[in-house]
Amino acid sequence: MSTISSRSNSWTSASSRSSSTSPVRSRYDPYDLESRAIKILTSLANNTRNAQLMAQHISPHIKVEHGDDSPVYSLKRYLSRFSDASAKYPMLRLSIQEACADELQRKVWVRSEITGLPGGAVKERIDMLTFDEHGMLVGSIDYQRLRRRW
Repeated sequence: MSTISSRSNSWTSASSRSSSTSPVRSRYDPYDLESRAIKILTSLANNTRNAQLMAQHISPHIKVEHGDDSPVYSLKRYLSRFSDASAKYPMLRLSIQEACADELQRKVWVRSEITGLPGGAVKERIDMLTFDEHGMLVGSIDYQRLRRRW
């Protein structure tokens, strides 16, 4: 049975949680992976200058899947998706709504809202991020849907 934790719009430091209440089955507890996933997504989406800093936490052979597109295995392609979107839509902002981590599978699901799109459109985005045993991001699957248009 997997240990799943979730957090919605709140930040909790690792030092404020008791480690004696939750068994550690991998190098990173779910909050560490959850925080890492949130930091990677928000840094890349909202400030693409952080790309090289975030790249140290991402495998060079990351498997990237976007919607129904064919998978791509490339860190460069993953990073360029964010920089291309930022260049095309300078007002684009990604706001994390909630996140949930599965410690045993080393997966983090993140639900976020995308604003700053043409015509005032707002999209909902779901990401499933997979990490290896060292906490490196090795997989990213995301789906987006239009929530509203002004």
